[in-house]
Amino acid sequence: MKIGVISDTHGNLFAWNRVFEYLKNCDYIIHCGDVLAPGPKNPIPDGYDPPGLTSAINNLKIPIFIAKGNCDSEVDSILLKPPIATPYVVLQDEKNRIIATHGHIQFDPKIFGARIFITGHTHIPNLEEKEDIIYLNPGSPSVPLNKEKTFAIIEDERITIFNLDGKIISNL
Repeated sequence: MKIGVISDTHGNLFAWNRVFEYLKNCDYIIHCGDVLAPGPKNPIPDGYDPPGLTSAINNLKIPIFIAKGNCDSEVDSILLKPPIATPYVVLQDEKNRIIATHGHIQFDPKIFGARIFITGHTHIPNLEEKEDIIYLNPGSPSVPLNKEKTFAIIEDERITIFNLDGKIISNL
């Protein structure tokens, strides 16, 4: 199973298209929210094109699961064909229960029996394992706070964070 993980695109079609080159062969994609709107604290990113990003997501040929972010609005939910889940997405494969949320609402992933807990919101990539739970934040391909535009791929038992040039930033 190959799962693409992205967060905090904030309406940036250029960033989405760059990441999608790596995700197009995934079984499905998880988006941890802040899909279309830049939000009041973020600059308008180069490549900002919410209608274009809406069209790209609506025309995907692979499933995408979206967790609602703090910048995602009711209008976004109407425009996007894939439903935006609030406040988290729960997925189960053969070996793992995956919980994905935006990250602006805090809760303990142990209550869901999560093996992999995915958040966005901080715009900073992170990958670590604590107490038998893998914590993944794919960062942001659009408005990174660490200056590295990133996304992640979960493939079988390996999780990797990449930059937009395909360079490995972190893996577990």
